[in-house]
Order: sequence, then C-alpha cells, then structure tokens
Amino acid sequence: MESKELTVVIVTFKSEGKIFNCLDSIPNNIKVKIVENSNNEKFKSSIENKYQNVQCILTGSNKGYAVANNVGLNNVNTEYALVLNPDTILQENAINNFFITSQKYKDFWLIGPASDQKIKKDFKKNHTLEVDNLKGFAIFFNMKKFNKNFFDEKYFLYFEEIDLCRNVKKNNGKIYLDKNIVIRHEGAS
Repeated sequence: MESKELTVVIVTFKSEGKIFNCLDSIPNNIKVKIVENSNNEKFKSSIENKYQNVQCILTGSNKGYAVANNVGLNNVNTEYALVLNPDTILQENAINNFFITSQKYKDFWLIGPASDQKIKKDFKKNHTLEVDNLKGFAIFFNMKKFNKNFFDEKYFLYFEEIDLCRNVKKNNGKIYLDKNIVIRHEGAS
C-alpha cells in the first residue's frame, strides 16, 4: 500500500500545545487535513508554513467534533482516512500496520489501534479482533464503505464514535482492533 492512498484528518480547537507532536509523528508524504474549530488564521498559517503536506480548514467557530470530522472526511479523496485526535502520537510502523490490517481484512469498515497504555492480555501476538466499538482517538476508515455519512452531527462532543460504530454494525459492517497498531494517546486535547 502507498501513502497516497491515505489522508489523515485531525480536528482541533485551541490545540496548539499538542498538535505539533502529532504532526511530527506523521510521515510527511501523507496528506493531512486539519479542521480547526475557529477562525484562527495565525494557527492555519503557522501549520501550513511548517508542514507542506498539511491543509488547515477553518470552520469559523466551534462546530464540535462530529461536524468538524465530517468536514474533514468529506474533503478526503483517498481510499482510506485516518481520524486522529491532536493529542496522539503515531508509534513506529502504525501507518504501515493499518495498511497490513486493511489488506488482511478487506471487508473492514473501521480499524482501531491499541492504545500504548492499555494493550489487553487476551490478544495473542499479531492478533486482530473483530469488535463492536472503538475508542475515538484514532479510527481508520475504508472510505468506499461510507456514502458521505460518517459522524452524526447531533453529537457535539463525546459518544459520536459509539454512534458511528453502532451504525456500522447496523449495516453489517466489520470493525477491527489490531494490537500491532500502537498510537500513544495523552487523553486530553
């Protein structure tokens, strides 16, 4: 798989203190769409000047997590999208491991990583589990499975990923969690 098949979407709101570590962990040959929930032109300019692979979209005001992610996802033109929180840091081979899992389970709708803080002991080495829900800090989308319907915009913040997973399952979609994909999540953006 090639990086040109992936776009990373990151929703921010006053995340200047966290976003740079996240962006530094993403290979610079991968497109990144930041959706900033404000009209902060200075933030947009500083991000786009520092990172040639990043486009920053300003929403004008705080639209919430679901709306902003939909703005980002609806601007994706690649086969896959990875939604990340700004307080995440990709660990070694995370992107490559998403691609490996996506090829192993071609029927997937969503793939989630293990958090580096909580890798369950019931996983076997190199094992992927089918699950009903994922944590919202990092979700890998198979874009062709979605018809521009991603997050329910009634959710401003919290529970939108639970609703997303519930809707995927209602449509008989497959959701996988792979412990070989590790992303550090600080837990506050």
